[in-house]
Amino acid sequence: MAKILKYLRMFHAWLGVLVIPWVLMFGLTGFYLNHQNFVLGLLPAGEFDESALAANPLEKPLTLDEATRLSDSFWPEDPAQKVSMGNYHGFSAYQFDKPQGQIIVAVATGHYYTKTALVNTTYSAQGEVLNRRYYWRYIFGIFHKTGWLNWGFKTLLADLTALSFIAFGLSGIFLWAMPRYKKALRLLRLK
Repeated sequence: MAKILKYLRMFHAWLGVLVIPWVLMFGLTGFYLNHQNFVLGLLPAGEFDESALAANPLEKPLTLDEATRLSDSFWPEDPAQKVSMGNYHGFSAYQFDKPQGQIIVAVATGHYYTKTALVNTTYSAQGEVLNRRYYWRYIFGIFHKTGWLNWGFKTLLADLTALSFIAFGLSGIFLWAMPRYKKALRLLRLK
């Protein structure tokens, strides 16, 4: 029995070490689900005033070819699946949809955005990063559901973490109860 307890203690300790990052993140994301405004208030909002961009137009608007060359510099291994013209944040813009995200190029000013499920980055026409906005609601929600930041593993990591919590809890109960059980047996034998 002593050998079993020794291995169970080792299992319990290593399991705790392995799952602690997920314990902390699931705790944080769970707290977020109950107190969204409080948690989001602690994080950078990424607000940015784009009105200065409109005040600095190019001499002539960007052509689709120029915007395409710019878009090809992001995720060059993936060609655009869809190209459209529309309005983005009040700017007439070309939108290039790629598997990893979108590249949105403002026609009149030449500034552009890269947009993924996790972050939206604004660049000047010269390529300088002007702003980065994180989609905290999506980040916390996806992590709490999947245990990761995308659906690539489906719910495998979250399920493994949940099963690890169960094993961690059961082994902890056993490690707590077994010495007390033995002590109670010894006391009964003495009587």
